[in-house]
Amino acid sequence: MFSGPVVYAPSLYNQYGGLPGASDLVLAEAVDQGRQLARQWSAPALLVSNLAPAEAAQWTRIRPPDACLRLFNAHRILIGASGLPDFVGRIPSDQARAEFQHQHRCGNALGLRLHTVSGSDLPAVLPDFHTLSERQAQREGQPALYSRAMLTGLPRIPGALALLAEEPGGALAGAFLGFRHGTTLYLWAEAIAPGPDDESTFGWLLAESIRHAADTGVRVLDAGRGRDQFKQHIGFTPVPLTTAIYVTGPNPRLLSSLRELGTALEALTRA
Repeated sequence: MFSGPVVYAPSLYNQYGGLPGASDLVLAEAVDQGRQLARQWSAPALLVSNLAPAEAAQWTRIRPPDACLRLFNAHRILIGASGLPDFVGRIPSDQARAEFQHQHRCGNALGLRLHTVSGSDLPAVLPDFHTLSERQAQREGQPALYSRAMLTGLPRIPGALALLAEEPGGALAGAFLGFRHGTTLYLWAEAIAPGPDDESTFGWLLAESIRHAADTGVRVLDAGRGRDQFKQHIGFTPVPLTTAIYVTGPNPRLLSSLRELGTALEALTRA
């Protein structure tokens, strides 16, 4: 669709972009300078990806994009005071509830235990997470999502934490890296050890993350992108993530193609 490489605005948390919390002046400067840089590099467009609804509305008000695409969903759910039992009781179907409970029981049978790490203890667990994420990517035939450089900055971010599923011998079976902000817990990165029990490990870790969230006063769990069907089956609400596209010059053909794609994607979402 694009005639060459495009410029992406940075995203602090990978799942979401949009400089959350920035002033109108900062957003306007980001678009204006980003467009100028894209022109210097002969890129056809500047893309601000993964804008949650509030951020998408703010960016559109400050600097209306030439086109918008909804490419991904995040997934959120309210955490009741009773935590995991409340969550399980609200799973929409008996089948989905039984499958989720089965995965949790399987994780318990494997002897998994939850270990939470934050603050100055985080750097020690990041190499194992990186190794696990590389193994997972290799099995799926995809490039690794998280470089060592990306993970190195994690401990400096307020509210950062790791939720680790550890085997009885201490080996890492799976992990979430995330951020606590107010009463919301964001699950940012995932790594699950490849193997016959990987689905059970993921389900167990998600269940224990919900339990941990309730025990520590979290009221909203944001499970991010990916595994859309599974998350929606167990009751998570999809949150649209919009990519705002700013072209760098007159390009009627590109705009027409982007709008056609946007219409088609919206139709698929409603189907």
